[in-house]
Amino acid sequence: MNSHKHARLTYARRVELVEELTKGGVGTTQAALDYGVTPQTVRKWLGRFLAGGQASLADASSRPAHSPRTIDESKALLIVELRRRRMNPGEDSCERWRFGVDSQPCTQARRAIEAQGSGTG
Repeated sequence: MNSHKHARLTYARRVELVEELTKGGVGTTQAALDYGVTPQTVRKWLGRFLAGGQASLADASSRPAHSPRTIDESKALLIVELRRRRMNPGEDSCERWRFGVDSQPCTQARRAIEAQGSGTG
């Protein structure tokens, strides 16, 4: 995985940093100055290294492991169909109740519409 554009240290530099610290050559404050990061960042990378070895120094995705607000596929498709019929959930509470769709705006529904092509007619 590539480092993001704001990362001060690449994987190789993080490995170099913790090796320098574990050999006892320098303290966290001096290492922070040498590598252009804060002492807190140095301690963070050292802690990760001590807990999980070199593999724990690799770049990690910032994408969440799960999305608790995700709606199921069938409900997203229902919303797509209602929107195609111009029956947006929220316009008419009777229709919302009849189709079992809540009135919360749904990012997933927008994505489903985009995935299927939002042709208007």
